Amino acid sequence: MKGAEVGRRDGYADRLLRFTEPAADEGFVARYVTTFRAGFLLLVSAQMVHFVFHDRYYLAFERGPLWAARDVGGMVGPLMVFAVFFCAAAALIPRFRGAGLTGLVWVWGFHIFWGFPHVANHAFLMFFALLGLAFFWRDSREEQALALGGLRWLAIIVLFWSGVQKVLYGQFFQGEFLAQRIAVDPRYSEVFSWIMGAEVARLRALPADGPFVFQSVLGLVLSNVTYMAEIALGLLLLLGPGVRSAAWAGAALLVVAVEVGAREFYFGAAMLQMLVLFAPRKHHRLWAPVFAVVPILLLLASLGLIPGLGIT
Repeated sequence: MKGAEVGRRDGYADRLLRFTEPAADEGFVARYVTTFRAGFLLLVSAQMVHFVFHDRYYLAFERGPLWAARDVGGMVGPLMVFAVFFCAAAALIPRFRGAGLTGLVWVWGFHIFWGFPHVANHAFLMFFALLGLAFFWRDSREEQALALGGLRWLAIIVLFWSGVQKVLYGQFFQGEFLAQRIAVDPRYSEVFSWIMGAEVARLRALPADGPFVFQSVLGLVLSNVTYMAEIALGLLLLLGPGVRSAAWAGAALLVVAVEVGAREFYFGAAMLQMLVLFAPRKHHRLWAPVFAVVPILLLLASLGLIPGLGIT
């Protein structure tokens, strides 16, 4: 009886993971997963370099609350970079793929543990994506289909919950959050000055305690459209292939638009890589080279070789 119940639960889990999977041949699924895995390994490797060069719990030898020895902080950064690059290189070799991905999960988990609670939110996104790749690392059609379904669900959940979180936060209905970011953060003011220069100048002139509210209709519209689009597009990605094809493109444009101001380029790159998993085959071929080019550009920027991006 227990065996039958476990079998039913496993069947439900498989159907849930496959819910976002279109009817496709084995080569189609394999190409999506293989391309994503290679690009994502490049991205997490570049991301770790950025963490070590720019995050205070590595750079300033600071520590998370669970650590007592401050003086070991200077050793952790270089060791983390070496471990991530070593595991990622191993994961690119079919024979060592499972061990390499498992090692990456442990290293990334240690990074979260070391930096908590100051670790970047998207480090958790990368951790769960690596966890999915480590669980389903074999070349069988079954495992690759489960990997594809799991990664697509992760993209849907993150997109949908980003919108819900903004609603619960309550600072987007009147535009308070966006207005405050424009007032205090030059990255936001530089971008929005192109479309509402007078409003940006007014917000930048406010005292430190505000009040940070929009007087322009455009500012209110942009603030409210953001969470509405995130929720709607997350749900649309669950519908049929025709709707999904338009939804992934809309979601990709939304991510790009948000990250132009926020400059959270590593999070944006991770989300775009996951969203491309929804693209039709003919479009996926065009996006595949981007998986390699973008992480390399971000790595160069993190090393200071491409100045002026202001990556966070």
